[in-house]
Amino acid sequence: MIEFEHEITQPEVDTHYINLTDKGGNRYGSQIGKRDKVFKVVDDAGKEFEMKRHGGNQLTGCTAWYNERAIKVGAEIKIRFDPHSATIYLLSQPSRNPPTSSLLGSVSLTHDGDYYEIRCIADGEVVRVSGFRDGKQVGGFDFPTTPKSRRPQRAISDYI
Repeated sequence: MIEFEHEITQPEVDTHYINLTDKGGNRYGSQIGKRDKVFKVVDDAGKEFEMKRHGGNQLTGCTAWYNERAIKVGAEIKIRFDPHSATIYLLSQPSRNPPTSSLLGSVSLTHDGDYYEIRCIADGEVVRVSGFRDGKQVGGFDFPTTPKSRRPQRAISDYI
């Protein structure tokens, strides 16, 4: 059994993968199956997913897990690999500093028999806007958005 704790980073959230590295920088990818092997993954709610071991140290195919669990940067998870059943377990760790969020407002309406709601929630330094249709979340975004660029912007004067 392999077990370690991992903190989710911005690149992981941006592209929906999990780096198989513990908080101390130890890499476990080579110990968790061969490259391109598809694994059954079970989260702590008992929900099953299929994810693939990719490259040297990544677990890909994680989009559904990220979306269903609303995983954010800084989320702490425990990764457990059972080699006998070839199953990976992703267990949520409670945050040391749980964010405080509060409902700013919501608007609801019905259209063609469907019930719609838009909620705005203050969550740390962003306002989270979420859309719901018949009680199920169908979209959302954070305002202001998190920049996704990794390169610093250059001034036009750098090229002249």
